[in-house]
Amino acid sequence: MPVYEVVRETNRFYDVATQLRDSATVVGSGKRRILGNRRGYESRVLVADSFPRQTCDAAVEALKSHLDGLKPATAMYVPDGDLAAFSRLGMDASPALINARAQLRCTGGSFDDYLSTVSRNRRAQVRKERREFVKADHEMGRERLSACYEEAAPLLGNLQREYGHPTTDDGARSLLAGQARYLDDLSCVHTVRKSGRLVGFALTFSFADWIWVRAVGFDRAGLADAFEYFNLSFYEPLEVCYERRYKGLQLGMESLRAKKLRGATIEPLWMVPHGWSCGSEEQLSQRNAQVAAELTAPLQDAGLSGLDRYLVSAVDVRGTSSELVQAEEERGTPREDDLW
Repeated sequence: MPVYEVVRETNRFYDVATQLRDSATVVGSGKRRILGNRRGYESRVLVADSFPRQTCDAAVEALKSHLDGLKPATAMYVPDGDLAAFSRLGMDASPALINARAQLRCTGGSFDDYLSTVSRNRRAQVRKERREFVKADHEMGRERLSACYEEAAPLLGNLQREYGHPTTDDGARSLLAGQARYLDDLSCVHTVRKSGRLVGFALTFSFADWIWVRAVGFDRAGLADAFEYFNLSFYEPLEVCYERRYKGLQLGMESLRAKKLRGATIEPLWMVPHGWSCGSEEQLSQRNAQVAAELTAPLQDAGLSGLDRYLVSAVDVRGTSSELVQAEEERGTPREDDLW
């Protein structure tokens, strides 16, 4: 498990005090120690389900002995299915709900099978969005990140600044260059060009039989208002999933309502403290309920059927995360959605 001693955090999504919405709760630099990923918005205990249980237990015990000396610390963006694993590491304080992510599991063997899973109205809308995209006569492509990151960086910077992030073009270029250096063989950039000039892209990575949609960028002036965002970041990667027989798409935390309307399910992401508390049981329960209400409010007219196990019920977690281990053992074999 990677561990970071954070001196200065520039990403507010990884700032513990900001995510708790109460800087008074987080005192001192010790709680700025991050367990798990510091980027990417997902932290898991990395033991394979294919390993013998005895091997996994031994690995977790060895890791636990190291983590005991790292208190206080925090794991951020822990998926629902991994809370019990973190509790086995001795992280027994109650988790705080901080966000949610969307995923779309492939159904059947083709894009038409995907369409059969959404409502008739949504099916018609998706077909319209696909038609308009094709009619725009874009120069479409699938490229490696190393071949286009220089062109993509200003487009990523544009979009980030539109959403209030202080991203510079140089910063975006540095980020993409690093990913191109280490992850190029996993990358696929869905691109649209106008007379050879890049005007839109969606960066994806293939890993563990999923496609992870990681970044998008646009030159608004070069677009045709032809639903480029969802064609590049949703429909085109989904086509690749069906071609390669992958499990589906991991779609991240943004635009949850639009993704839910297109058939995605929503899963909560948690902050798990280690050696400190996010607040009293009552404070945490109220805070989790507030965050869940904010996350689900835009989803009401998108249908809540896919949230029954997720955000609406997740706020009922009021005890320590050790109680989640007991609940997991009572539930038995985890659902396929819980597995890596």
